[in-house]
Amino acid sequence: FGGIPFEIVDPAANAGRSLVMLHGKQNPKMPRQVEIPVDATFRTAYFLGASANTMRAVNLVIDVRYEDGSFETIPLHGREELCEWSEPRGSDSAFVAGEGKNPIQDRVGLCCFEWENRRPHSKVDYMKLSDSGNSTTPWIAAITLTTQGPQFARLKGRGAPVEERILLVQGAHKEPAIGLAKLKIPFDAVPNHTGARSRACGTVGC
Repeated sequence: FGGIPFEIVDPAANAGRSLVMLHGKQNPKMPRQVEIPVDATFRTAYFLGASANTMRAVNLVIDVRYEDGSFETIPLHGREELCEWSEPRGSDSAFVAGEGKNPIQDRVGLCCFEWENRRPHSKVDYMKLSDSGNSTTPWIAAITLTTQGPQFARLKGRGAPVEERILLVQGAHKEPAIGLAKLKIPFDAVPNHTGARSRACGTVGC
């Protein structure tokens, strides 16, 4: 995905679910908040996601909770850090990391947003994802953590082809992937699209 390795949960092995989708106008039965355990130190986090019915406002809030009880809040704005899945476009804050099509639309996609942790030596207990209360439906498909610094800030919003981004991001390293930390995300008792509750477990991240 644009030179950043992600692992997306196989829906066939996870009760038909492969991402964290929050509440919105089109999906009112989805949860308003989801906590993702981290239990790790890292310098940079990469979020792979998108949204539907995207408004130019704060559509998703991520609270990063440190071991000492303090928080860092990351607001994700529509068409900036989060792109509209049905017309994915890059911005100064994120780039289109993956595109495809479905039976309804010829072009859909996900964007990658990078966040640099200002306290890389402080352990993070968890991340809390919250919807903003508007009509947008935000979702996160995968999160990857690294102990290294930002890798593609100079490419944000430049409109570079995916192949060029991969070349430039990976060209700075001897190995094709940046150094990564493991992030396991349990999908435990998260409502599915019917509103029913079931237990499942998956992994997001590399």
